[in-house]
Amino acid sequence: MKKVRCQMAQEEIEKKSKKKLIIIILVAVIILLISVIGYFAVTGNQVSDIVKLFEKDEEYTTLLDEFVVNLNSISGSKNYLKVQVALMYKKGKQGAIIEYNVNKIRDIIIDDLRVKTAEQIMDVDNISKIKNEIIEDINNALDDEIVKDVYFTNMIIQ
Repeated sequence: MKKVRCQMAQEEIEKKSKKKLIIIILVAVIILLISVIGYFAVTGNQVSDIVKLFEKDEEYTTLLDEFVVNLNSISGSKNYLKVQVALMYKKGKQGAIIEYNVNKIRDIIIDDLRVKTAEQIMDVDNISKIKNEIIEDINNALDDEIVKDVYFTNMIIQ
């Protein structure tokens, strides 16, 4: 009989401890939620900022028509550059802006490339500078940070 009572008492203690554990977990979750909501209320951030944290970082590219450009020459030699350029951007809707301004963008790229010499373009270390210059000039012309990277997908210098 004592064993039965002890066993029943032990079961009651276990039930009470499980209930206490559930209550503690619920209180912790509620406190956490209140803290997050309070943080965003105090800092002025909106819920959309939370959504931005979980958005997938996608990349889109627009391949431009081929460029053939006469290069600058110091020694009097005639060199030209034949290059295929792709522009990378992050938001899908920005592709329409690029397509709408494709002639302006092509003009900028031609202007940036034609002042370069064949030696400057063949210098591997200099290519990243040229790409950054093109990105900056395009974004300045579009009054927005649309183009994130420039890819040279095909390049021939003669």
